[in-house]
Amino acid sequence: MQALPQELVDMIIDELANLASLERLKDLESPDDPPTCHITSFSLVSRIWVTRTQQHAFNFISFYGAEELKKWCGSIEPNPAGVSRHAHYLVLSDISTLADAEAHICAFTRVKWMHIRGCDFLLSPSVVECFAPMSSLVELAIGRSPTTSRVITSLLAALPQLKYFSIQDSKVTGDMDGTNLLSRIPFFEGGNSLQVFSSPDKPDPPVPLDWIPPSARFYYLGISAKFFPYEAALANRWFSNSYTTLTSLSILGDPYCKS
Repeated sequence: MQALPQELVDMIIDELANLASLERLKDLESPDDPPTCHITSFSLVSRIWVTRTQQHAFNFISFYGAEELKKWCGSIEPNPAGVSRHAHYLVLSDISTLADAEAHICAFTRVKWMHIRGCDFLLSPSVVECFAPMSSLVELAIGRSPTTSRVITSLLAALPQLKYFSIQDSKVTGDMDGTNLLSRIPFFEGGNSLQVFSSPDKPDPPVPLDWIPPSARFYYLGISAKFFPYEAALANRWFSNSYTTLTSLSILGDPYCKS
């Protein structure tokens, strides 16, 4: 029997993956009904089905808690050329440390979007080494995760291709001084987007904002009005510096667009 062309096989897998996505939505609506389509089973059809199936199965990776990350580390090789190369979206939630998982995190070299929430590992400067290999990362969001000014600055410096950075409801400890300020961070040089939000139910905004240099320029800036009593002069400098680049400004969720 003649094998199907790879292009046709890929189209079939794509359609089956769409069907699997619809089935997952159905599972959410009717959790008592057993699912009828598992994308991971497609790789059992033939060897030429494996790569395309893995591209769909490992496109979105999420670790909700240390146990899920531990299971991944125990079953997947930390190889950038392995299944980790298919991951484009990565979620790390409620994880206190990346100890014993550094090599696995480093293997996600092609991740484009990453969301970190409820994690304490951002207090350690060594975490920068885990994320530095993510040369394709363009969007990074941090929520409810304590960190330090130095870690944020080091992360942004290690990810020069980053286009969007968001930090919300995260306590930031100031540990910057004139001796450890990095001389050049491409993210702050214009054309990128920054969100620094504090939820309305939070009594105080995250402080300080010393990791954002006064000379920073942005394409989009979203900032909670809670910051202005604390950092009004600094915010005015951002607006002034970004006059030629700023396209959209959001304060407490209300957009102000420059024509």
